[in-house]
Amino acid sequence: MGFVDDDYELQGRKIGEWRVLGTTRDLETIARTHRVDEVILCMPSAPKIVLQRIVAHCERISLKVSSVPTLWEMLSAKVAIAQLRPVRMEDLLGRHTVSQPKEMEELADSYRG
Repeated sequence: MGFVDDDYELQGRKIGEWRVLGTTRDLETIARTHRVDEVILCMPSAPKIVLQRIVAHCERISLKVSSVPTLWEMLSAKVAIAQLRPVRMEDLLGRHTVSQPKEMEELADSYRG
């Protein structure tokens, strides 16, 4: 286990017992070298474009991606810190997903007029 961080000043340092292994651009090499099978995102304030880039990169190299619950989810007692969750579309969009009616008639009624 180790960390990946794009801050070049952290490269090679240790956080607790684990070393910062490289940057997000090094993910493929890190995954191969250290036999990584999952990436856990701990970046609640990262811009959505950064999260999208990392998730897309992980998908290209067949790495599972999970996310640590947000501080709000933990404070509101919805989840515990130990509960990782899959990355949701909303995490990448920066908004809630839009649902549309399933039936064509219902869809037409929504837009009629």
